[in-house]
Amino acid sequence: MKIVLKVPITCKKCKSCILQIVSKTKGIKSLTFDDEKSTLTVIGEVDVVVIVDKLRHPKGGKGKEKEGYMVEVMSQCAELQNCCRACRPYYIVDDQPGYSCTIV
Repeated sequence: MKIVLKVPITCKKCKSCILQIVSKTKGIKSLTFDDEKSTLTVIGEVDVVVIVDKLRHPKGGKGKEKEGYMVEVMSQCAELQNCCRACRPYYIVDDQPGYSCTIV
């Protein structure tokens, strides 16, 4: 599964914290953060709800909760090989046979 999240950041430390929080999730194969777009791309067998919850309510030291991040799900696609334009957060009519499209 490929998940793209919009996570606005203000500094390099935020980026590091975000990657550290998400990387602890089981099933992740790769993480990429695009600084220009403020997007986090997650690839692996993970639940988008779990990732969003971890970013919005991160745990600090000794079980304390620290300030969370604003997270917006931009797209998610279950089939990486057949990933199509419908993974984008807006509707696109795709007339190619064999494509299954889900609007998120």
